[in-house]
Amino acid sequence: MNLPVSKKETMISYIVAFAFILAMVTASVMMNDHEIILPEIAGMAIAMWVYREAGWIRQPSKIFIAPSITAAIGFVINQLSIAYLGKVILTMVLIMLFLRLVQSNLAPSIATGLLPLVTNASEWSFIISVFIFTLILMLGVLVFGFNKGLEQKVKIQYKYMLVFLGLNFVWIALCWLATRNSR
Repeated sequence: MNLPVSKKETMISYIVAFAFILAMVTASVMMNDHEIILPEIAGMAIAMWVYREAGWIRQPSKIFIAPSITAAIGFVINQLSIAYLGKVILTMVLIMLFLRLVQSNLAPSIATGLLPLVTNASEWSFIISVFIFTLILMLGVLVFGFNKGLEQKVKIQYKYMLVFLGLNFVWIALCWLATRNSR
């Protein structure tokens, strides 16, 4: 149940979300650490605070838990001495298993899990920043009551997650074949 939002409230939401994103970028510049800039966190801020995406805000604790744990999964796997392809496959499988375990379909959790592999994150600032920024996002949803009136539990169509995982494996295989044949 999404309640209509006034133009003034929408403008304030945009300003707060963009200020949050700007604070993330400012922290990155001040600390001279590019691993603090998290594109999926910016997307989450807009989706949750401005558009109030019901599927993402109905269970606020998962706003913090799901991306934080998947980021940790990706970060730890990135530190392993295995082939990149193995890292990606292992990360995807563990992320999807974790999301199934916590009954979440929060899409940015997949991005936070894969980002450490894509950027080769090696600093703990990556994990710390995911924890801090997702905690702030969750608190924003709770403090402003964006989740009020939403049904807490909904049936998640896990077959779509399996289709997504399958498509990812097909894409990984195509990329691997393309790079293998181009050598």
